[in-house]
Amino acid sequence: MENANTNSERFKTSKHSHILEFTFHWIRLFSLFALIIFAGVSAKAEIQISRSKPASTTAAKIVPNVLLIMTDDQGWGDISMHGAPGLQTPTLDELGRSGAQFERFYVSPVCAPTRASLLTGRYHLRTGVFGVTRARETMRAEEVTVAEVFQKAGYATGAFGKWHNGAHYPNHPNGQGFEEFFGFCAGHWNNYFDTELERNGEPVQTQGFITDVLTDAAIDFMNDNAGSDQPFFCYVPYNAPHSPWQVPVQYYQ
Repeated sequence: MENANTNSERFKTSKHSHILEFTFHWIRLFSLFALIIFAGVSAKAEIQISRSKPASTTAAKIVPNVLLIMTDDQGWGDISMHGAPGLQTPTLDELGRSGAQFERFYVSPVCAPTRASLLTGRYHLRTGVFGVTRARETMRAEEVTVAEVFQKAGYATGAFGKWHNGAHYPNHPNGQGFEEFFGFCAGHWNNYFDTELERNGEPVQTQGFITDVLTDAAIDFMNDNAGSDQPFFCYVPYNAPHSPWQVPVQYYQ
């Protein structure tokens, strides 16, 4: 028991020791192809800085809802907003122009390291991620993720899509700051139609194209939290356009 308690204390100390570094690096290390949009915040999303102060001196602060969308294996030049010839990506272009674009981080050659940097604000080698298979994609549990920072600030947190930074707790999304997770933890998914995903560790059979399924789940999460006093952080890491290149017929045509 003494060893277990000692290891637990070391874990907590190591976890918290990254918070300052995380805060410093996170924003400037965001992926070029990650898009953040700050959703409109209703009056209900206002919170008091201190509920203990008298009403006459209590200040109110608007807290934004945050939606972070990440596409899989899509490069800087793979959207029409960046001048890609032969590609039309009007929805991504609109998201980029209406949101915030970060232009000081160049992604890693493969996806799991990029995800680790996006989630932690640190170089992927510092997080223990240096590949995509054989546990090289697993991020150290003591890393502080953006979800944990938002969670500590009182946000509801949800992830909907491809994780690929560890499949087992505490490396699982539910162990890394996401109260709600719907998607898959592997690096590759063979079937994009009527596939089986997981919700917080439990298998779920879905119907339809996987991008639509994940989008609908994310929208439900945002709608469920939009009417509450609690702001939300919604992370949507799509597995498309990663192979296999399976799309509905209308998109193929």
